[in-house]
Amino acid sequence: MKNKYSKALILIVAFLIITITTIASYAYFTASVAGNTTASNTVIQTGTMQLLLTDGEQVSLENALPGTSVTKSFKVKNIGTVETNYDVYLSEIINTFEDKKDLVYTLTSANGCPNATETIVPSTTGEQSKIVSSCPINPNIEHEYVLTIKFNDDGTNQDDNKGKKFSAKISVNEYQESKKTIVQEILDLKELGSTDLEYDETVDNNLRYIGANPNNYVRFNNELWRIIGVMNNIETSSGQTQSLLKIRRAEPLGNYSWDSSDSSINEGYGINQWGPSNGYEGADLMRELNTDYLGNTTVGTDGKWYNDDNNTKTADKPTSTINQSSQDMIETVVWNLGSPSNNNGTYEPSFTRKFTPTTSYTRERAATNGKTCTSGDYCNDAVTRTSTWTGKVGLIYPSDYGYATSGGTTTPRATCLTTSMNNWESYSDCYNNSWIYNSTLNQFTLSPSAGSSLAYVVFLVESPGYVGTRTANIAYTASPVVFLKSSIAITGGTGTQDDPYTLG
Repeated sequence: MKNKYSKALILIVAFLIITITTIASYAYFTASVAGNTTASNTVIQTGTMQLLLTDGEQVSLENALPGTSVTKSFKVKNIGTVETNYDVYLSEIINTFEDKKDLVYTLTSANGCPNATETIVPSTTGEQSKIVSSCPINPNIEHEYVLTIKFNDDGTNQDDNKGKKFSAKISVNEYQESKKTIVQEILDLKELGSTDLEYDETVDNNLRYIGANPNNYVRFNNELWRIIGVMNNIETSSGQTQSLLKIRRAEPLGNYSWDSSDSSINEGYGINQWGPSNGYEGADLMRELNTDYLGNTTVGTDGKWYNDDNNTKTADKPTSTINQSSQDMIETVVWNLGSPSNNNGTYEPSFTRKFTPTTSYTRERAATNGKTCTSGDYCNDAVTRTSTWTGKVGLIYPSDYGYATSGGTTTPRATCLTTSMNNWESYSDCYNNSWIYNSTLNQFTLSPSAGSSLAYVVFLVESPGYVGTRTANIAYTASPVVFLKSSIAITGGTGTQDDPYTLG
């Protein structure tokens, strides 16, 4: 799940020198640890890492006998702006000991990185021994270490080590982890033959999770969300086109209006325009999800959200909001607002409407908007409908529901995908095998209905299993949907409800 690579920012710096010489007939050697003797501190810097010798004065141990030791403290500091990782190596320069096992080291960490105890010093000149492995370090953080070199007393006559020499150095190898993105993980799962995933074969050929309960759970915002799929050719606010992961909150926030309006506007039933347009701020639910839900309360300043006609606002706004670290994972994208009931500018009434998942997908992305009427009490809002909206938090499309089906033995997926979704209540294999379906909920979608006399109607996934239309003011299920940035990595999990994917 992680591919590691070395940045090759290797500090091969001999800041720690241990010198061993004969000084008396009864002494084996003199051990010393030396840094910069002209300053109280030695700082060695490469890239975003600093290696600090906290005491630059020489430390020595005279007349060293078996069982004695010398210690030295040092620090590793990340002076960069992002988390990184590092290894610490100990490598010998000279080692003339007859028995290499007589000289050992102990390393202790004050910051939770690995310790090493009574470990033999490298025995081949130039060999590096990794004494700290893959230790993560956050920006502007120091890690403290104490290194002890010990002449091991094995209880035997060790005169053969009189006059021997040993010197060693410390080096640091900084590297960052190249983590697999969650998008790549999903693509790889499909390549490995996952039956939970299927391409929708639209013009964008998106890869979607299908079935009654696929393993598409992900932990996001410290909550369970579910992955709709890897969506291709998504335009970001910067104008780039990317493949992005689309996810939906597993549990709805609550029941709220898609939009409501004053009694003089569309008879108080709302306006089916999601985004802002010619002075109009946008639908109530859009504003609530993209301000209050993101922690910047502008709509529910009284603690309430809209939930009925005539601008009724008596529903408690949700206690859950998206925290800042999760907001940073969300991509701002261009959402399509075309109407599935608008066939090249011609309104199709619900009783004659024939739209399959593919038809819906095409119309959702068409330039034709969600309003074809021009007059009347139910069409007097004067708001220009737009075909796109740029923002962070939206809702599912009718096509998301349709393409999530795996079909069944009686009605296979291929048949479901060629059956109009406004008739799906007659095809239990279709709706029962779409994980988005819920027999107890009417679920709002992002798509408006282009009525010939009504300007307040929007599409829903209805509890009987079909896709229908309702007035925007009625309080139905609101389950937020977001696109994650393409750089978001997978850090763990298997995608099950008990072991959801984790992100980083």
